[in-house]
Amino acid sequence: MAKFKRFNTTGVCVPALHYMVDTSDIINQIIEEYIKHGEYFTMNRARQFGKTTTLEQLYQKLKEQYLVLDISFEAADEGCVSALSFCYKKS
Repeated sequence: MAKFKRFNTTGVCVPALHYMVDTSDIINQIIEEYIKHGEYFTMNRARQFGKTTTLEQLYQKLKEQYLVLDISFEAADEGCVSALSFCYKKS
């Protein structure tokens, strides 16, 4: 483990390696208000607001009780003809 913590400005923050705000209350709120009720939720903020770190902390907290799938559609156009054809259901 790292001897000294650092400020992280890119990617996921790791509590043992980086200085970070305690977000456990928000993580628990997301779980109680959305996940346990089978609800969807979205996160939309500007860069550097902790979206990726929040999702990683949710994964770490949920992985023992749920099967958590990490899916990204950022490259859907590369793997399919288009993002539209990726979502299209044939009859």
